[in-house]
Amino acid sequence: MQDRLQILKDIISNDIFKDELDNMKKELVNTIINSDDDQQAMRELSYVRIRAIDDIVARLESIAMNDEIKDKSWKIL
Repeated sequence: MQDRLQILKDIISNDIFKDELDNMKKELVNTIINSDDDQQAMRELSYVRIRAIDDIVARLESIAMNDEIKDKSWKIL
């Protein structure tokens, strides 16, 4: 289990990973900005994809932080 947590921490702190996520989000925002009036479905899909990226990152960060909180709580006791 500890190996998995360390891998998650390494992933979310990896600059290349963060840069690629930022690039993906920028591309999706540009898709929204540059869409035509009749491309509502494409804008909505792009927005959903942005939210999915944010949700995945939040989940990974939450898992990593929960582990740190558990470690600190054991040190207090």
